[in-house]
Amino acid sequence: AGSGTTTILLSNLIYRLLSAPEQFEKLKANRELIPLAIEECLRVESPLHGLFRPHNEATTVGPLTIEPDTKIMMMWGAANLDPTMFPDPEKFDLDRNFADVRKHLAFGYGIHICRGAPLSRIEARLFLETIIDRLPNLRFDGPLEKDHRIPIFNGIGKLPIAWDV
Repeated sequence: AGSGTTTILLSNLIYRLLSAPEQFEKLKANRELIPLAIEECLRVESPLHGLFRPHNEATTVGPLTIEPDTKIMMMWGAANLDPTMFPDPEKFDLDRNFADVRKHLAFGYGIHICRGAPLSRIEARLFLETIIDRLPNLRFDGPLEKDHRIPIFNGIGKLPIAWDV
């Protein structure tokens, strides 16, 4: 568990940083922004769009009554782009407040929160530190191809990159 979603997070991080070079330069100049970059990427590019959850008691949401044992798809990828929660929600922005960004739902919430979240964050931090140290002048080297094989995943199938030694 977590290997697929973590690799999706890592490719999404590279994609977002290369797509916003001013943000990448800011990150290279200040590594204290690495945790924010990881959380902001999780918010903007959640590795999972969402998952189904069984509902165990009758609830009313707006005009809709949800009966017990109804399967509901929790779309935290959409919730992470809510403009009432995150101004200019589709922008990858390292000037956001860390505490606000950490309110994203990419790892779920409550009793359904991902147990692997701390490990994924550590792996992402080590990945970014290594990329910054070892791959100067990282850049796109071809078009991005999304991976649509499993609809709940928000992954990249192909992300050609290059760098100068």
